[in-house]
Amino acid sequence: MSEDNFSIWLPEENSPNNFKDSDSYLQWAFTNIASMPRENVDAIVKNLLQIGFVYHAGRCLEISSQYKIGVFFTGNELISYRYPNFGDFHKDINALIYSGLLYNNVQRKDTASITFKRALNFIEEALRQINSYESESTKDLLCLALAFELAGHCSSCAGNTYGLEYYKASRDYWEKAENLDHEETENWKKYKVMKTVLSCLENVSEIKAIDNNDKKDLLSLEYSERIEKAKELFF
Repeated sequence: MSEDNFSIWLPEENSPNNFKDSDSYLQWAFTNIASMPRENVDAIVKNLLQIGFVYHAGRCLEISSQYKIGVFFTGNELISYRYPNFGDFHKDINALIYSGLLYNNVQRKDTASITFKRALNFIEEALRQINSYESESTKDLLCLALAFELAGHCSSCAGNTYGLEYYKASRDYWEKAENLDHEETENWKKYKVMKTVLSCLENVSEIKAIDNNDKKDLLSLEYSERIEKAKELFF
């Protein structure tokens, strides 16, 4: 390997990360972050970002999200809209994407890539476990539309072009739901799970360095406009 192709990260003498009391705080955060409720995790991540520990903030998010997601998938994570915790899985996937964005911001490109692929793997496994759904249920169709859209977003930042197929599937389910019940489809634009999926796409737009002028269409509440714009991120 030539020297021209090799680089290593070294700490800077006056880096804001060189706080003398930082080790104990980070040790405490990493030890306890997995068992903390979401609001506590968010507070710690915000604090770490404020004091310049961007990589560590991403690491905390990654650890917390993976712990909450777990290792077993049933498919209910994506379609159990009747349960109070519906949407938590989507939030954890979004948190993984955001942690990857933070890694990117501090030039941890390989770590970011692994995190993006892991997020995609989790949602793919959940999709594989969906054995059935009610084809005449607008809400079931909307759950699937959001699930495939989220898979498309994860594919985009993971660099997997078959995410285009996920977007196609998402649009198909959106259209089926709209044809069954336009009013119910409109109502879902107000729900937290919809905001989470849009937040994930916004994080992807940051990863892809999309100009603010293009984000308006990309983050549209109209699924057809949003998905068509999101597909452009693959090219």
